[in-house]
Amino acid sequence: MRSFLKAFSVELRRSVFSLKFAVMMIIVAAGYIVSSLEELKFMWNYKNSDVLYFFELIHNIGTFTEICVLCCTVLNCTSFLRDCKSGYFRHCVMRSGTGNYTLAAFLSCVTAGGLILSLGQILYVLILAVKFPLVAENSGTLDSYMHVLDSNFMAPFLRDGHYILFFAVYALLAFMFGALWSSVGIAISAYIDDYYAASFSPYVIFYVTDGLLRAVFRGNKMLSGFFRPDAIFHANYYLGGAAKSILGTALYFGVIITVMGIVFCIKSKRRCRE
Repeated sequence: MRSFLKAFSVELRRSVFSLKFAVMMIIVAAGYIVSSLEELKFMWNYKNSDVLYFFELIHNIGTFTEICVLCCTVLNCTSFLRDCKSGYFRHCVMRSGTGNYTLAAFLSCVTAGGLILSLGQILYVLILAVKFPLVAENSGTLDSYMHVLDSNFMAPFLRDGHYILFFAVYALLAFMFGALWSSVGIAISAYIDDYYAASFSPYVIFYVTDGLLRAVFRGNKMLSGFFRPDAIFHANYYLGGAAKSILGTALYFGVIITVMGIVFCIKSKRRCRE
């Protein structure tokens, strides 16, 4: 256990305290800002402007989710592939063992992918909070949430004045979303030797699976919202309250990540022994 924790600590530091991590996180925040730039110019001096309005605006833009998928997978998911091609994995295996190294490599990638999105999102909120309140006193966006208290698990946070908790839960969903697609990316990287294919495969899979799930659950809004990772990222689903919705997401994503972890570890162990 100690060997694994040490290996995980080393791999996580390599992933998080790196230039690629900082660049991707800043790109996420910049993507939020650029996507809301026109509205920022228009609403800059409007007295009822708030962070909530711009935040909701961005989450309703169709192409932004795809950008987030790329940000958490491009560069981040090729860490094991780079180790294999450079031969660095041999040093890691000698130091901590094959099993500990492969599991640590997987979990560090998943964690870094989640942090890229959640910290980028938090950075965007903090930048806007310098100019605007989190929720304005006469916020039109807040009023719209009051009409969906029974169908949106995020609405009660705003109703009860828990504004920071509202954005914190969104950041948690972003973390789980980033972790999910990072797990897909690094699992693919264990089976192929092409950096570009490993980096962009999660985006292609996201695009295909989202379309399929939309078609399969077209007649069921609740199931369509829950099973589509895109809808979960935007909190467009409801499982009967905040706790059930968040725990349901954690369980759903956790199962997929676990499967990806098993797939990755089986193949990566073989590659390390070759």
